[in-house]
Amino acid sequence: NLLILTQVRAYQPLLRATLQSPDAFIRKKALDLMFALCDGSIVNRVVPEMIEHLRIVSHAMKRETVLKIAILAERHAVSYPWYIDT
Repeated sequence: NLLILTQVRAYQPLLRATLQSPDAFIRKKALDLMFALCDGSIVNRVVPEMIEHLRIVSHAMKRETVLKIAILAERHAVSYPWYIDT
């Protein structure tokens, strides 16, 4: 499983690019995949990208996005100040 995870993470730049897609379905799937792949080693990059993504998501998606950000911040907090600031 670790090998598969490592191989899939190679596509993170593509995932980040798809967060800017004009298609809401593609953006949602990219967000879901980023959430699923996130762990403590990349949370410092993923969470800020998700926060930035909040500016373009529909009102309906904001709640789900904020919830995912909160879960990742709580689950993989790098430090207490980072967790509070996030």
